[in-house]
Amino acid sequence: MSHYGWVDFRTDIFFLIAMILLILFVFAERKVKEPFIPLSLFKNKIIGSSNLTAFLMGIGMFGSIQFVPLYVQGVLGTSATQAGLSITPQVIGWSVFAFVAGRLILKYGYRVPILLGVSLMALSGFMLAQLDVNTPYWYVLLSMFVLGTSLGLSMTAFAVAVQSAVTFEQRGLATSSQMFMRSIGATFGVTILGSVLTINMRPQIENFINQNQGKLSPEILTQIEQSQGIFEGEQVAMIPKDVVDQMMNLLAHSIHNTMWTAFILTFLAFITAWLFIPKGSAQSLSVNENYGES
Repeated sequence: MSHYGWVDFRTDIFFLIAMILLILFVFAERKVKEPFIPLSLFKNKIIGSSNLTAFLMGIGMFGSIQFVPLYVQGVLGTSATQAGLSITPQVIGWSVFAFVAGRLILKYGYRVPILLGVSLMALSGFMLAQLDVNTPYWYVLLSMFVLGTSLGLSMTAFAVAVQSAVTFEQRGLATSSQMFMRSIGATFGVTILGSVLTINMRPQIENFINQNQGKLSPEILTQIEQSQGIFEGEQVAMIPKDVVDQMMNLLAHSIHNTMWTAFILTFLAFITAWLFIPKGSAQSLSVNENYGES
């Protein structure tokens, strides 16, 4: 379905079906005695603001994570192993600073690590938006470490905040709702940023093919079209070096625009957190008084 585009009627039909199903789901959840996700849960200001921020963070950064290995292999020309390893600093940063977040929560409450996390995420988004054909590999690793640091701080604090804002019986629901919103955000992010990449890349590839009809062999042009300018392994050896360099530049430009889009979405999460995450520790909020508060 990806070749239909956003404005194709078949795509619009699926959007319409999705909206109808969402409305029916909300209607059913409001009527049943034991709903799958109690909608009143989102009236809690901690859960509502945390889930909204986590959703926006998922769109902005979990989506962009998918394109870092593509950049490392397709633009920097490294091996698939190095492309995979480019994600490692993010995992390390998340693991280490999840522990740090716990210490900060005990001392300052949940708001401080959340705001610190979203601030670092905005910084990592800005760093990734600077990627081009001349970016060194170490810069990518550093950007991913900053991203992992931000996720370790914020996601840990989100979990503690929502668990402490509800009764013991509702902690599972509160935690799963927060993780669900983050996953939905990631799904939206991959879709949106993937579309941005395609919209930027496809016209450039088509224009290149049209300009080189008769100059390059039909086999090479077909390979470029099928690979959309992204070559791997033995493909590189079969394509003239100047053509490979041009494809790297096209891909770098497309990823650059994609990462700027991710940064904008991440900055929305930054604004949301600063405006709506309530002050104080999660433990200081009375569940009986605040649950269901709008």
